[in-house]
Amino acid sequence: MYTNHLPFSELIERFSEESSIVKSPETVRNERNILRRFANANPDVRHIHNLSQEIVQNYLYHTSFERKWSPNTFRNYYKALRAFSKWCMKYKLTSEDFTRDIEKPPISKTLPKSLSENEAVRVMHIVSNMKYTYKFEKFRNRALFSILLFAGLRIKECLTLTMDDVDLDAGIIRILNSKWRKSRLVPINIRLSTILHEYLKHRTRLQKTHVYFLSSTNRDCNLNYRAVSRLFKRVRLQAGMEQLGPHRLRHTFATLMLENKCDLFTLKE
Repeated sequence: MYTNHLPFSELIERFSEESSIVKSPETVRNERNILRRFANANPDVRHIHNLSQEIVQNYLYHTSFERKWSPNTFRNYYKALRAFSKWCMKYKLTSEDFTRDIEKPPISKTLPKSLSENEAVRVMHIVSNMKYTYKFEKFRNRALFSILLFAGLRIKECLTLTMDDVDLDAGIIRILNSKWRKSRLVPINIRLSTILHEYLKHRTRLQKTHVYFLSSTNRDCNLNYRAVSRLFKRVRLQAGMEQLGPHRLRHTFATLMLENKCDLFTLKE
């Protein structure tokens, strides 16, 4: 399928194209950018047979020192190069793992910060009362934020939910083949059920027929990462929360559940 005579830059693009089948657009974009930076910093690596473990190791260590990378940044670069190396080995472009024996800096075991109950109430109030071009956006965005906050789903899980995965009659969300290829059932509390019912009424009114639960506004297709990114940017600005993102909402769900603070589930917009 591929040969080791392909230019190194072309292999990066082929790797990215294939990765897009199973990885999120954000992950694919980040890996591609990292590999392109690596290629630009190593112009002598014109083909895969020019690459070696020593070149990769020197790049990681020297660039990390010069640019004062954090441990997380180092690991992100390492993971991208390792994924590319494994892909090359898979297609027998090389027999060498270019990331072998490279020591990685330790990462402190700190949990991501969750929102307080008051902050969560404020976020939901903003999502419900922002100015929207179309009424449907309001109910769709409330559904998205509520699934993240009240059910603790990952953003990828939200965007790949199908209509069959959300069973409001049974009160469960089915997550199939998620991270680590695991499946699970997530209960739907009363408040979330009400919000999802409201959203589905407007989804039906607009005659959305595609299989995905969360729908695009103007097209009959699923909501995408780019639209979610724009939405979170708007909410961050209005809430004054620079670190607000899908994972923080998911962690808020987990934290409040552990603390048995279920009052959050009766949020009023």
